[in-house]
Amino acid sequence: MKNNVIAWILGTAAVLVLLIMTSVTKSPVTAPTEADVEHEINLALREIADQLLQINQDFTTLIPPIRREGENVYLINMAIPVNYFNLRSVVDDVLKKHRIRPDYRISLLNCETNEVSLGFLARATDIDKEVPCQSREQQNDCYNLRLALIDSNEPIAGDPPAQPMKRLQWLFLGLAISFPVLWMFWKRETPVDQPANTDDGWLGMTAQTRFHPANQTLQVGEDTLDLTFREAKLLQFFYDHQNQVLERERILESVWEDEGVIVGRSLDVFVSRLRKKLKADEAVQITNVHGVGYKLLLG
Repeated sequence: MKNNVIAWILGTAAVLVLLIMTSVTKSPVTAPTEADVEHEINLALREIADQLLQINQDFTTLIPPIRREGENVYLINMAIPVNYFNLRSVVDDVLKKHRIRPDYRISLLNCETNEVSLGFLARATDIDKEVPCQSREQQNDCYNLRLALIDSNEPIAGDPPAQPMKRLQWLFLGLAISFPVLWMFWKRETPVDQPANTDDGWLGMTAQTRFHPANQTLQVGEDTLDLTFREAKLLQFFYDHQNQVLERERILESVWEDEGVIVGRSLDVFVSRLRKKLKADEAVQITNVHGVGYKLLLG
C-alpha cells in the first residue's frame, strides 16, 4: 500500500510538472519571407541537379545558376542525360527534406529543340502511381529540367508559427486527475520488450524492427512508419519467405496479381522504398540476386 501511495504521488507530480511546462505558450516563429522561400527552393533544385549528376557518375560538372521563369516555375540548365526512372524518387526526397510542398509538375526539355520530351504531374496523394513512360526504354538525350510548384494551401517552406498548446494542457490535466484510478486497477506491469509474434498482429522481424501487415505499419526502433498498401503487401511476402531467393516473376504475380498489367519496374521502385524505411536497422537487408530477383535477410 505504501509503495502504491508513493508511486501515485510521484506520478501525479510528474504530470503536474509537464502541465506547468506546457502552459507557457511558445514564442511565435516568424513566417518565412519570400526571399527565404526562394533561397530554400534554389538550394533544393541544386541538390536535385547534384543527385542526378551523381547517378550518371558525374562528379565534376558544375551546376549553373537556377533560373526562375515565372511564378513558382524554375529551370535547371543541366544539359545532361537524365535517368528518368529515378527522377520522381530523387525529386520527392529532396523536396521533402527542404519542407517544400509535394505537388509539382516536372518537364524534361530537349537541349537542342527546347521541346518537352518527357514529364509528369506529381501529387502527394498519388505517390503509388507509375510515372508516365517510366517503364519504357529511354533515349540517352541531353535535357534541361523545368520544375513548377503547384499552388496549394500548404506553406512552401519553413515551419508554421507555433500555436498555444491548450489541448495538450487539458490532456495532462485529465491524466493527473485519472492517474489514481488507473493505478488502482493496474494489476501488472507492461512488458518492455514485445514478443516476436503477438496476438495483436505484430510480426517481429528483428530485435528492433516489427511489422503490422493489417495496419500497414512498420516500427523501426522508436520510429513508427506508415506503409502504402503495396509496400505492406510486398514486405509481407518477403517476410513469409525470408532468407529465400525469390524470382522477380514470382514476386510480381503474388504482389501485383490484382492488377491487369504487371510492370516490372514497379518492383524495383517499391523495393527501393522499403530499403529506405528499413535502413536504420542493419539486421534487415533486402538484397539483389543478380539475374534472379531478391532475398530478405533477417539478422
